[in-house]
Amino acid sequence: MSARVEVHGHTVSPEHYIDGARVGSPTTFEDRSPIDGSLLANVCRGDAATADAAISAAVRAFPAWSALGPEGRAPYLHRLAELIDAHVDHIAEVECWDMAMLERSLKARVIGRGARNFRAYADLSCEYEERLVAVEWDDEPRRAQSERPGRRDYPVERTIHALDVEDRSRAGGRLHRRAQAR
Repeated sequence: MSARVEVHGHTVSPEHYIDGARVGSPTTFEDRSPIDGSLLANVCRGDAATADAAISAAVRAFPAWSALGPEGRAPYLHRLAELIDAHVDHIAEVECWDMAMLERSLKARVIGRGARNFRAYADLSCEYEERLVAVEWDDEPRRAQSERPGRRDYPVERTIHALDVEDRSRAGGRLHRRAQAR
């Protein structure tokens, strides 16, 4: 049976969640509310063994999760979003005491945003279309700007150069305005 604690009327677990089960730790740390300094819980402190267990569980779970594909994973992400939506008040109240963030802001925006993100990623992954992009590889090692040939074949440099040229070509461009402001 996993440990449970009360945080302002809500039951939460201070343990890790690994491989479908709550897992304790040999050591804990105090989680105090920044609102009034009250002790919220003694939370399990992860260590190398905890990290190894979590990584091993993730490695074991990955082949089956990956095999589901986007359409197979989407229902799980949508279900997670539904659970978040169903417990917004509970999550917001606990997080308010844990982070000292306004409860009304957590309820109105922050917690719901998490649910919307899970839905969006589920939907976007189902709509994703794999594309192959041909890339020309330059085997020439990178050299300092002064040693490079005159051509601009580096994407970042091309972008900066294009913006610079555009800026200078406009009457009253940004560079011109900055110079006048000084």
